[in-house]
Amino acid sequence: LSGCAKKDTETNAAMELYESYYTEVLNTKNYRESSDYFSISTEMTQLSDGTYRYYVIIDNPKTEMYHCRIFAVENDTAFADNDKMMPSLGIFDTDVSLVPNQVDKSKGLIIFPCELIFLNGHKLKETIYQYIELWNLGNEFKTWFEEACGVYATLVDRIVPGFPRKDIDAIKEKLQYDDNLVVQAEIFHLWVIEAPQKVAKEFPADKAGLNVLFVPSEAPYHERKVTLLNGPHTVLSPVAYLSGVNIVRDACQHEVIGKYIHKVMFDELMETLNLPKDELEKFANDVLERFNNPFVDHAVTSIMLNSFPKYETRDLPGLKTYLERKGELPKGLVLGLAAIITYYKGGVRADGAEIVPNDAPEIMNLLKELWATGCTKKVAEGVLAADFIWGEDLNKIPGLTEAVKADLDSIQEKGMLETVKGIL
Repeated sequence: LSGCAKKDTETNAAMELYESYYTEVLNTKNYRESSDYFSISTEMTQLSDGTYRYYVIIDNPKTEMYHCRIFAVENDTAFADNDKMMPSLGIFDTDVSLVPNQVDKSKGLIIFPCELIFLNGHKLKETIYQYIELWNLGNEFKTWFEEACGVYATLVDRIVPGFPRKDIDAIKEKLQYDDNLVVQAEIFHLWVIEAPQKVAKEFPADKAGLNVLFVPSEAPYHERKVTLLNGPHTVLSPVAYLSGVNIVRDACQHEVIGKYIHKVMFDELMETLNLPKDELEKFANDVLERFNNPFVDHAVTSIMLNSFPKYETRDLPGLKTYLERKGELPKGLVLGLAAIITYYKGGVRADGAEIVPNDAPEIMNLLKELWATGCTKKVAEGVLAADFIWGEDLNKIPGLTEAVKADLDSIQEKGMLETVKGIL
């Protein structure tokens, strides 16, 4: 309910009804704060001009109530002395009814989940169905959800390093506001939404200058982005950090690590995709340009969070496909896995910088126990056998256990940088 200024209105049946309700409510002496038949609440909101707006919310009917009339009177002011129209429903407008378990199938929701998982819309839809059952929302609600609502899978492609610690003081000074939620991001952005064009009309983001695509399937965009952007990110980070390099841009420009990144991206991961080669090469070169952004200091340690699940999603499929197509393991991806395992050993680098892995407790505990054995063979076998990480025993992949152990030994004996040189 909300009120408005009183307008010059000819006396008619509606106005007479309005006046009678006004007088009846004003003269009522007995009030109830609640009802057995519905819920009622109020909210007060301060507007930007300093005035206040209130809301009376009547909802959740417990029984069928038709042709309802709802009225509120402010400040005990007599009708003749009040220059404002009081909030009301069911007098000047159409009939109002409150009936339990009813839904308006013409009014639904368009839902875009943004979780960084493949087919996030499908996963969310499955979860919503589970909660419909769990909360006993009934068939009417389920029908409304199915017929009036849409849940659409999305893919976000944008490098977001996070809080700009180095420049935050200058940023706050420019904003003239103490904002601790500032997030740094690259200019490039892409949001792919798997939805029909009718949804695009409801969400015309392109008219705001945003790079939002509505497509029949997000799969090819997902595969390309996850494989050629996220895949290299996941393995370059431990390799770079254990080589003494802290920033993604510096890793790309490093005379050794840069070649490693190029090898993983162009010689290994690109060979596992089925899109046109020229299209893949263009995308990969664009990714390298984004990695080299001079205005974004993307710390490799920020990418290292949850490295094992990331490798399982982003790099393991490519490792398997490469082996299937080429008949040999991709050396760069194998070394990347060994680098992650080594990073999770913890400790300090040669320059004294701390190595602080961060992952699920069961993964952290496993790596701690395995490295405590002092045996790289047990470390390799134990990590690859962890089906709670991989969903399978990776020791069954021909040659992988031996290759990972050999890289672990080389990293321990020669250091990361020399080990990288050995596969280039």
